Amino acid sequence: MQRVEVPPRHDDAMATDAPRPDVLLGRCCECGVGLDVSVNPTSTCVNCLRARIDITEGICTSTNLFKCRRCLRYCAGPTTYVEAELESRELMALCLKRVKGLKRVKVADAAWIWTEPHSMRLKVELTVQKEVDNGAIMQQPLLCEFVVRNQQCGDCQAAFASMAWTASVQVRQRVDHKRTFFYLEQVILKKHAQAAAVKIEQFRDGLDFFFKAKNDAVRFVNFLNDCVPTKVKDTKKLVSADTHSNLFNHQYTSLVELAPACKDDLVLLDARTAARLGSLPRVVLVRSVNAVVRLVDPRTAQLAELGADAYWRSPPRVLVSAGQLEAFVVLDSDRVAPVTLKKAPADEEKSKKRRRSAHATQGGVRLTRGYVADVTLAREADLGRNDATLLVRTHLGALLRAGDKVMGYDLRATNLPGECDADLESLGAPDVVLVRKAPQSMQDDEDGEAAGAKKRAWRLDNLDVDETHDDDAGKFAAEMRERDLEIFRQQLETDRDMRGRVNLYKDPSGVLDDAPAEDPDAIKLDELLDAVHLDATPADAVEDAVDDADLAAL
Repeated sequence: MQRVEVPPRHDDAMATDAPRPDVLLGRCCECGVGLDVSVNPTSTCVNCLRARIDITEGICTSTNLFKCRRCLRYCAGPTTYVEAELESRELMALCLKRVKGLKRVKVADAAWIWTEPHSMRLKVELTVQKEVDNGAIMQQPLLCEFVVRNQQCGDCQAAFASMAWTASVQVRQRVDHKRTFFYLEQVILKKHAQAAAVKIEQFRDGLDFFFKAKNDAVRFVNFLNDCVPTKVKDTKKLVSADTHSNLFNHQYTSLVELAPACKDDLVLLDARTAARLGSLPRVVLVRSVNAVVRLVDPRTAQLAELGADAYWRSPPRVLVSAGQLEAFVVLDSDRVAPVTLKKAPADEEKSKKRRRSAHATQGGVRLTRGYVADVTLAREADLGRNDATLLVRTHLGALLRAGDKVMGYDLRATNLPGECDADLESLGAPDVVLVRKAPQSMQDDEDGEAAGAKKRAWRLDNLDVDETHDDDAGKFAAEMRERDLEIFRQQLETDRDMRGRVNLYKDPSGVLDDAPAEDPDAIKLDELLDAVHLDATPADAVEDAVDDADLAAL
């Protein structure tokens, strides 16, 4: 045997822990192929060694991986479920723990093999090593396949059980529309107030939220009180009792009734309430509904706020709702001179601050920005039929120009509830009340085509609710819901303050027209968010989840 000094080399399939710099030439004891004994102390070539020894024997290459379909978590133990994204380090560690017999070898490398997301298969390519004869280390590739099976976790099982919840919040509003619920839904989604709810059910007149802990329900009720004027009634029911240990289990229910008055509704105030708010007329318009109800006189532009306690002490009566709005066309607009303040402040510095403020006050009552105007109108339905025009004094004088469309109530042809028909003249109610300027989606373009025919470039998110209604009334309920949703969208398009409390998301299939420069309330492109996929599947939702820190607070 000849001894030759050559630089050391390492075989990919076999190597010693400390190879010598000199090489001993020899032949395989089985097939006679030449080999280097310095790096192969077994005196056997790699092919013969692999044919005789299989280091992957006893390793299970196919196993099941369980995943909860509802919460998208993977099973890591008998009662443990963890969150892991596809092709992540956490999921790799979870898969390697499921491979039986892997402790007999050493894992040198592991890599993912791409598979279709809907195939419910995960593939991992492993490189394993094991010590064989005379201290030689053999290395071999190994392919493992994991079949993803659906298995409900304990938390989701408890959520669907009959006794899973401890407290429930029943949100109700005794009206025939759902515009307030649309607004409340968007505010809840923006603040993630529904995160602690185990289940949400939708009924004809409201929503039911179920919580595991009573404290979560209390926090949710407090959140609703900060959004809309509410009236809360709490009850509890005894579920089980242990007299020996003096332990009692109760289920708590909170009935939250929302204020019937909604944005753009025409309401009738009580005489004492109107006098207390600064001698307002009894027939006023609801400008916005938040923690307080903001009212505006449609003829003098006076503003007043009605708190939750004052509202429920003497609730205003809704005369006309936003579902009865009609379209008018502005023919002419004449500005009315602003009203001089009754009482000027004594301090000159305070006077300057008051003049610089966005709102002025008159006798304790606030005046809206802009000015009052006498507007000449014509009903859109009467154009081309007759020459009937109307002269209306409105608080929207700063927004209306000749040729604009405006939404309002025609009280001459409106059926008012109860005895209000005979009282409107004595109350000084106008024949037509203008509510808001028509949104950009209802304006006509240069070709005369309604802009509403184009799909909006924004859309809203929705709560994951379980609907419970009769099949016979399902079609009618869907039509009513779509009508109320369209009114809510138009309100968002014309109210910048309202849009600041909700999240609007980009819709690539829509078209966002350039709003006129004189319309400050139109939706701008920078107001839309693009960090969410509303049509994502549950598997994609884990990868494309939105970070809560990116969403602005109310």
